[in-house]
Amino acid sequence: MKNYLVGAFLGITLYLPAVHLSADSKSSKTENDVAAELGWISVPSTENICCGYYLDPLADFGNKPLPPITTTPVTINADTATFHQTGTSILIGKITLSQPGRLVNADKIYLNRTPDAAIPGSADLYGNVMLREPGKLIIGDSAHLELHSKVANFKNAIYRLVLSTPDKVATTVKTEPVLTAWGKAKVVNQDQKGVITLLKSSYTTCAPTANTWLMNAQKVLLNRDTGRGTAYGAWLDVQGVPVFYMPYFNFPIDKRRQTGFLFPTIGNSSVSGFNLTTPFYWNIAPNYDALITPHYYSERGLQMSADFRYLTENSSGDFYGSFLPNDDAFETFKQDAVTKYASFVNLGRLEHSNDDRYAYAWHDNTTFNEHWNTGVNYNSVSDDYYFEDFGNTPQLNNQISNQLPREVHANYVDEYWHFNGIVQTYQTLHPVNQAAVNNPYGELPQLTLNGSFPDQAYGLEYLVDNQFTYFMRAHNPGETTTVPSAGRFNFEPGVKLPIIGLSGYFTPELQLALTHYNVGSQVEGYNSVIQRNIPIFNIDTGLFFDRSTHLFNTDYQQTLEPRLFYLYVPYRNQNDIPVFDTGIVPFTYDSLYMTNRFSSLDRIGDANQISYGFTTRFLQQDDGTEKFRTSVGQIYYFRNRRVNLCDPGAAAGTTPSTASTYTACNANPTIAVGATSPTEKFSPVAGQVAYNFNPAWNLTGNVAWDPTTNETINAGANLQYHPMFNHVINFNYNFVRYGDGDTAPPNEPPIDPQSWRNDLNQAGTSFAWPIVERWSAVGGYTYNISHKYSQSYFGGVEYNSCCWAVRMVAGRTFVGLNQNYNPTFNNNVYLQFQFKGLANVGTQDPATFLMGNIPGYQDTFQPFSGTTL
Repeated sequence: MKNYLVGAFLGITLYLPAVHLSADSKSSKTENDVAAELGWISVPSTENICCGYYLDPLADFGNKPLPPITTTPVTINADTATFHQTGTSILIGKITLSQPGRLVNADKIYLNRTPDAAIPGSADLYGNVMLREPGKLIIGDSAHLELHSKVANFKNAIYRLVLSTPDKVATTVKTEPVLTAWGKAKVVNQDQKGVITLLKSSYTTCAPTANTWLMNAQKVLLNRDTGRGTAYGAWLDVQGVPVFYMPYFNFPIDKRRQTGFLFPTIGNSSVSGFNLTTPFYWNIAPNYDALITPHYYSERGLQMSADFRYLTENSSGDFYGSFLPNDDAFETFKQDAVTKYASFVNLGRLEHSNDDRYAYAWHDNTTFNEHWNTGVNYNSVSDDYYFEDFGNTPQLNNQISNQLPREVHANYVDEYWHFNGIVQTYQTLHPVNQAAVNNPYGELPQLTLNGSFPDQAYGLEYLVDNQFTYFMRAHNPGETTTVPSAGRFNFEPGVKLPIIGLSGYFTPELQLALTHYNVGSQVEGYNSVIQRNIPIFNIDTGLFFDRSTHLFNTDYQQTLEPRLFYLYVPYRNQNDIPVFDTGIVPFTYDSLYMTNRFSSLDRIGDANQISYGFTTRFLQQDDGTEKFRTSVGQIYYFRNRRVNLCDPGAAAGTTPSTASTYTACNANPTIAVGATSPTEKFSPVAGQVAYNFNPAWNLTGNVAWDPTTNETINAGANLQYHPMFNHVINFNYNFVRYGDGDTAPPNEPPIDPQSWRNDLNQAGTSFAWPIVERWSAVGGYTYNISHKYSQSYFGGVEYNSCCWAVRMVAGRTFVGLNQNYNPTFNNNVYLQFQFKGLANVGTQDPATFLMGNIPGYQDTFQPFSGTTL
């Protein structure tokens, strides 16, 4: 009888999930009394962020399933007990009922038998009633339990629970406190379905000795089956002051995705006025959901957006769309622009823009089997000024300024073949108040089929590369000349003989690039049908040496890896081929071993050269960790280079195909970005280095230096100090000769290098570091050395405590050039509060901004309830 009695009694032990709201019940207990009952142990603030932790005597049971109630032995301790065959039995005085991982205490228990059965049907508990399981604790003045169902009722209850996923119960520890919620309730009811009702309840994740915030409610319903809670008459107190009231609030009580409103965000903008966002999350199905977001702008109107996500057995992706009708602020901007930008060629695009503003996107990744997969990345906006007015939208992949990709691709991979088919264009934005941007060529389509057949007769490996691309682009604003288009087919068979041993390798390789162009609307005087046949021969060879050495009281294994790379490519005149998708690769150490100094097939550089370089590494002998690595090398040219990136369009005085890298065929080819002298016998000396001073300090760098002119071609370095989580400081420097695409001289290109050196020359720093207890600072600064102005800067502070956090970040970021080639900037302000275990509230979320601008920084503002598919 004892086993059944206690098993039934424990069977209705309540589980209170993460209640994201509450209200104080009337209680005469002091703050210290409540803390003691909850098991709170105070420690100095230097030991953990909460200044304490919860002592859970059942914590050891937290990582394993509890045994069934009815089949596990039960231990009963009580001062006195009176048992009756009928009526009511009584247990009195310091009652303890225990099973492995379960514990019940009370001062008095009445066991009520049912009229038609000889077993107890209900129980009434009085005085210091406590129900405990790992990560859960309920304490009340009294309780009534129905032993054959889940029905229960508690009076004046205090609860505590660990916020965790159902399959992993976290346990509290002294040094790393687990996020734990606790609260009070005047009445706690549980019905037969397990739905819990809290009357006049409270909820917080703060320490019981320091209630910074408290969520209250007149009534709360908690449904474990759905993972949702519903609150009526709920309000949030901060430092005892009510700051937010919600007559009705639906919220998650675990990490399952559920339908409901998310916390609103507010903001203000000089171009849009006051704005209010009230997102609504719709959990359509386990593999479908949607975020519907009304966004009100006082100067523009109501914008509606929706992001629908899907996950199937083979596919994942999302559809996004937004619409704002009759934008009054945009109409005013257009009217003002008629006078302000009257002489600009792209003013007509603005005048014909509709006042209805919209954006849409579709992204998809589908895997059919182990060989085939496809992808879609399509993005579109209504006009050239969408991002100026509404800012960057994560769903729109505008990673390149004023360029929105539109792409569909398919891939096939097996043991020997790799096929890729892609159709790619861009929506190019041409704001009248920014510097001109050229439309890039689209690939309509590009089909690539590459094959590799190793381990053939005599150790040979056969290669074949095939690619067909059709290029087309739209006219730029004001462009009147006919734009060339072309179909390009490249067939490139090859063979190589890899000879690899323990101490080195020797690999000769021969390829034959057979290229055919059919150019439409070719510049007058140049061929429309172009054939190009170029053999490419190279020998790649290297050796491996290593030795044991002892430096600075440490044993190392040092390697020495010399490498020679011979390349021969005969000259072919390619000046009649327009530049569609090709640029010059900036010279680095990796350039020493490339077979083409150009980035794509519109140019194949002639070569008769030998590259020589070496790499040395220092590896710690105890664990193989790389302590230091450096590589240095150079090219010796047996003849001058004659192929350059001249463009027939530039030569004829028309708009060039690729504005950032083109040159006229009679221009100085060395002024193109990344170009080196075509007549010097030696290339720049290129090197790279990586040094791990210790686990906290590391340095990486690269440089290409021309000994003939004593000029640096390009260089970069990054020094990072990262001793522990979010303790990070970065120093960086970048230089590329003629590489500053963000600035330009007062007159439009072509650039005269004697009067203007448009070098990319920037230095910067960024950091995230604690400054005082619980406070951290974040910041960054980039300075344009070439043009003597601050490129961007930002700074902010973060406060992180046991149950709440706040961060504020403000700064200026570079946007681009205006029509006078002067830099323009955006001012950004982010303010975000987090009530841990409840929600984030703020004007914007700066997480992406901070992680993108502070290498090594990790976001700590993670909401308790996720919406990840």
